[in-house]
Amino acid sequence: MFELHARISGPDQSPAELEPLRAAEALMHRMLDICAQEKDASQADRAAHYHLECGGQRIRARLALTSALALGLRRPDAVALAAASELIHNASLVHDDIVDREEYRRGDKTVVAAYGPNIAICTGDLLLSASYAVLGDLSLSGRIPSLIRSVFRAASLTIHGQCSEFTPLAKSTDPWQDYASIARAKSGALLALPLELALIAAEQTVSIPTARKCAESFAVAYQIFDDIHDLDKDRGDGVSPNCYNALLILEAQGHAAGALVLASRLAKDRLLETIELADAIPNQSGKLLADLAKEMLGQIP
Repeated sequence: MFELHARISGPDQSPAELEPLRAAEALMHRMLDICAQEKDASQADRAAHYHLECGGQRIRARLALTSALALGLRRPDAVALAAASELIHNASLVHDDIVDREEYRRGDKTVVAAYGPNIAICTGDLLLSASYAVLGDLSLSGRIPSLIRSVFRAASLTIHGQCSEFTPLAKSTDPWQDYASIARAKSGALLALPLELALIAAEQTVSIPTARKCAESFAVAYQIFDDIHDLDKDRGDGVSPNCYNALLILEAQGHAAGALVLASRLAKDRLLETIELADAIPNQSGKLLADLAKEMLGQIP
């Protein structure tokens, strides 16, 4: 699971684009409030609101909104898809912070640091379940079963990707292939989900494989980009045999002198693939992902 660096933010949003994003934000909080109204608010309820209020770029919500509206969906349906995409992503971040023992995210204390691991686990579960519940706001009742299956698929792939990362790198027979597979599953699945939900809702399912491949290519490129910036932190006092950092893997495979150049080239190839595939998704519904890829291309050394 990843969040884009502040330096990768996509094009500026117009007031017309910000309004449905605010509506999606409100829907996420409202869904949590509906649950809390049936009982006394728990620490998990408070922690979930706290986590969402810490902000973020809401890239997945924006992907859902831009793609859904480009495909001609009604605004309330686009907002519901955006909220679902963002809720499941934020659930993954809360759980990720537990695994990584992160104390801060976006400059604020993580849920695990502020509330402890037990409440953090429950908070992630609450956000995940809310992502399913918000689909009940859709007017497209006949497509809800397919949308639910799509959300489950994305969650399942993300979980499998996270579990794969626990396997010691030293035991891998092909570290680079494993690295790319983990990035595609752990990050690509939730990045593809907003596009996939919009395509299902718009009955354009023939383009789902293209959207998935597009998001997976971006996810691998972004992970490499992130690894370039995190190299010193990941290297620490010495090369960790279990660290899935692109440059460390390339160095271990005999590319020590040219690891940065090779990693940069691999990332750029994936970004160019992202742009090409995004152009093939109907009605320019993949344009935001292409814009993000172009922005990142200009920042890779």
